[in-house]
Amino acid sequence: MKKYFLFLLALSWIVFVSACNKEGSTVSIVYTVKQTSTTGGAFTVNYTTDGGITKTEGPLSNTNWNSLIYKKKVGDFVAFKIQSHSSQATFIARIYKNGELFGETPVDFAAGQVEISGVITE
Repeated sequence: MKKYFLFLLALSWIVFVSACNKEGSTVSIVYTVKQTSTTGGAFTVNYTTDGGITKTEGPLSNTNWNSLIYKKKVGDFVAFKIQSHSSQATFIARIYKNGELFGETPVDFAAGQVEISGVITE
């Protein structure tokens, strides 16, 4: 009985340590904008940085834009908003997690501001 109890205690400890390690896991997040129209146009972006702070950049007139790399923890919320200053320009907004696509949306500014958001998962 004592061996069974010690086995369960050890197994519980392993599960607890594994869960703690996953909660502390970090991922790299990068926000990007790629212009898809031939008509240029300025745009403004808002996105969450380290510590959940919202940063605004713009108006930007580049056809492509990339943010810095931000470290996020599993369970953190990320949001990326883009708004055009031209009704003719179209873009694709993307969020990459560890180099892989986390979310994307086409941006047609007849519809106004567009947002991609979500909670970081493992």
